[in-house]
Amino acid sequence: EHRERLWANARRLWTGLRDAGLCLPALESPILPVFVGHEPVLWAISRELFAAGLKCGNVSYPAVPRGESILRLSVSSRHTAEDVDRAVETIAGLAGRFGILNLSQAEIRKVGRHLRLDDAPQGVTAQREAAED
Repeated sequence: EHRERLWANARRLWTGLRDAGLCLPALESPILPVFVGHEPVLWAISRELFAAGLKCGNVSYPAVPRGESILRLSVSSRHTAEDVDRAVETIAGLAGRFGILNLSQAEIRKVGRHLRLDDAPQGVTAQREAAED
């Protein structure tokens, strides 16, 4: 029963994130890596997730090449459907603010190179620089 709930939650999280436009590989385990690209984006998203009550693992250089950071999300059998849906909504909202939805890994890397992160009293905001490639 626990294993069935675990995999149901993993599928729900994976499907929700993919449908929202996040970049992640095929579902292989209840631990989902979400590609976010450059380290400043990883740390900003991670900080905002923590502030929203969601804890995730952060994987950055030297564990992965520079510019290829990932959020490492875990789900358990104890999470409710509402927990999973809230996580999807929160993560997708942040990814949208950082302009990394519905993009390939190469496109996310490009966005990260032209992103300026500003610490604001209400949290971290992102703005694309006007620079052309």
